[in-house]
Amino acid sequence: MPRWRSFRLPKRTRPLSGGCEQTVVLQDFVAGSVGELSIQSGQTVELLERSGERPGWCLVRTTEHSPPQEGLVPSSTLSVSHSRSSVDMDCFFPPGKENYPVGSSEVKSESSASLQPQTSVTSLPTGSPGPKRSGTTGNTLKKWLTSPVRRLSHGKGDNTNAKKPNNKQRKRDGRKSVELGPSHQDSTEERGRRGVNSGGEEEAEDEPHTPLPPPMEIIKDSSAQEEKTPEPGSFPVLGSVSPSDQTPRDPETEQKNKAMRGRMFVLNEMVQTERDYVKDLGVIVEDFMKRIGEKGIPEDMTGKDKIVFGNIHQIFDWHKEFFLGELEKCLQDHDRLAELFIKHERRLHMYVIYCQNKPRSEFVVAEYDGFFEEVQQEINSRLSISDYLIKPIQRITKYQLLLKDFLKYSTKAGLDCKELEKAVELMSLVPKQCNDMMNLGRLQGYEGKLTAQGKLLQQDTFFVTEQDSGVLSRSKERRVFLFEQIVIFSELLRKGSSTPGYQFKKSIKVNFLSLEENADSDPCKFVLLSRGSSERLALQAANVDIKKEWVQSIQKLLDMQINFLTALQNPQEYHKKETGGSLTRQLSNSSRSSSSHPSTPLKPNTAPNGSPAHKPNKHAEELDEGECNGLSSVLVLQDYNAVKEDEICVVVGETVQILASNQQNMCLVYRPANSQSPAAEGWVPGHVLSSTR
Repeated sequence: MPRWRSFRLPKRTRPLSGGCEQTVVLQDFVAGSVGELSIQSGQTVELLERSGERPGWCLVRTTEHSPPQEGLVPSSTLSVSHSRSSVDMDCFFPPGKENYPVGSSEVKSESSASLQPQTSVTSLPTGSPGPKRSGTTGNTLKKWLTSPVRRLSHGKGDNTNAKKPNNKQRKRDGRKSVELGPSHQDSTEERGRRGVNSGGEEEAEDEPHTPLPPPMEIIKDSSAQEEKTPEPGSFPVLGSVSPSDQTPRDPETEQKNKAMRGRMFVLNEMVQTERDYVKDLGVIVEDFMKRIGEKGIPEDMTGKDKIVFGNIHQIFDWHKEFFLGELEKCLQDHDRLAELFIKHERRLHMYVIYCQNKPRSEFVVAEYDGFFEEVQQEINSRLSISDYLIKPIQRITKYQLLLKDFLKYSTKAGLDCKELEKAVELMSLVPKQCNDMMNLGRLQGYEGKLTAQGKLLQQDTFFVTEQDSGVLSRSKERRVFLFEQIVIFSELLRKGSSTPGYQFKKSIKVNFLSLEENADSDPCKFVLLSRGSSERLALQAANVDIKKEWVQSIQKLLDMQINFLTALQNPQEYHKKETGGSLTRQLSNSSRSSSSHPSTPLKPNTAPNGSPAHKPNKHAEELDEGECNGLSSVLVLQDYNAVKEDEICVVVGETVQILASNQQNMCLVYRPANSQSPAAEGWVPGHVLSSTR
């Protein structure tokens, strides 16, 4: 261990001399524990003091926040000013490592371990004050710029008769020399007293005949530095451990601790980025929307302003007033994270609605770009409105990535990850649904009502070959959308663009659909036919897996059609079968078992148990009165569009039959076939239903 380290005084904190000084942050740092401060590259902070308990850390204060924030940061993240004295610089450079001059053949590196004890700090009187900053900051700066090696001993006292080094010597050495031993005329006591009076700032007299010590050995391994024992007479260094005290670390424990630190880092990133996200949403709601309301909109834009923002106000309110606070609580209890996303997964489906509106929003913003640029300048916004409107889509994707990282570290730490795996699965589906809705929102030319076609089950790009009356057309690239009630074929517009569009070409209703699983001995091909027509559409998928998914989804729809036709022919037998067997299968055909609602068969004269967060309302009470004899027919009070795979769309005025309900006030209903749509079975919220009298 270099000898000079052994003389560090064991104080709790050691303030920097000369008061506070501002410095620039070189790299980002995220606080990982209480007492630390998050900083960003380029930020200006004030240096307050160094930490005695945590070597290599400094206490800083921000200059850009009101009120200013204080906390510990690593010294390596700061740009150290050259106007610091040598004692101050101890805080910023790792002990045992020095800067050495390069390019001068006459100058040798000096070893701090070779300095004479007579000139060390221990030679100072115990009651003397610590080193003080020189009166001239310019001289201090010049010394640090011209002296690559820091002086650890004090020079000679202030002597008016002292011989000053000439210019030739300065040019030859490239630096001011450091006195390595006592002069023959001075005693040790006198040298110590003079060193105190001068504050260690005055330069020693040049002694060209004094031999230089050999260069200090460069320590490559920091652990080897700690293993060196201090020489007799020196004070023990805080935190140093002798080889006999060191115990071998368990690799398994070390790996677990590393994984736990990784978990904490990911969680900190999630919370910090959530705070930034809420601020960005606030710019849209509290700046853009507010200014547009005050300024007014162009006459031809009336009604389109709502399309621009969609339901972003709802997203902002929920994140600001609820979700951010819940995430911050997870910093104290990490196990809350998975439960938080699972519990509020349905709430996050408001992003699906936002994404469905996003293509129309982009179109309006592009049409009135001049108006929105004016608003941007008036509110002094750094980013455009388009940059802010894309942030909800970026955020819903970010949750999935952060949760995957959190799961990865939790698995490495050997923790129970069942709930986390479920949360990751759910948050992987929400971005997929958002992407599906964004693509669907770019479909042009379809005159029907897409929301009346049931849930979007699949969408992908195929090469489609049409054959009508024996005439085979050329293969064309088509975007195909599979709904519960219709298959839509569209042409890709703006191919290669980040915001592609789709032009409607043709469609086949599911109740007229037929399927041929194999075509032309091609494992990636299948054929769709329309009953009552000679038209055949051969679809070639990009790979076998895509073909299998589509064939399974289409076959499932066709099986449901057959079952419902059977039910129409013999309703009593169908209801008996459904009430007996189907209620116990837990919707096994659902492609996503984790999102299906746990069903509970209704008993006569019993109402569904509402959860504490959802009190039974008037409609639920009406359901209770109408649910007799195992099944009840109810009227739909309002339209409902399915947002999950096991739900169905219902329209106001339709009559449905309740098959089961659960504690979330969701009802499993059967909707009979009518002239516009086939029969369907799925979940709907209880508040959209009312019993018939």
